[in-house]
Amino acid sequence: MDDTPVGELMTEPVLTVNPEDRIDEVGEAMLHQSIKSVVVIDSECRPQGILTSTDFIEIATKRADVTESTVEEWMTARTLTVESDASVRRATDEMLSNGISHLPVVEADGGVVGILSMTDIVSGSVESVEAGGVA
Repeated sequence: MDDTPVGELMTEPVLTVNPEDRIDEVGEAMLHQSIKSVVVIDSECRPQGILTSTDFIEIATKRADVTESTVEEWMTARTLTVESDASVRRATDEMLSNGISHLPVVEADGGVVGILSMTDIVSGSVESVEAGGVA
């Protein structure tokens, strides 16, 4: 499992949104697709930020007007990424050391191709053990 490339476990396609999208529309899309994060991209599909279910807790706590608020106002702008050919071990270490549970996955040109979550990693570990491998 340590040498498994991120691309084998990532979720794809990933839901991407624009910074100017309204929070209420993004929240509805996340609920509809049963996902906990979206990647905010620019016009060239490069990550500009991430918006997670944790951000929605802050939005609710601050009673933001979700019909007027944009993704850009609430997203985490400094977003770590990982390339699809990086090892799951490296991605896991990065996530643990930074206290995050989602990493946008990019190709060499920086374009978003998926997302890796702790759930993806745990599922991959379970599948590996069930198949007789070592997690």
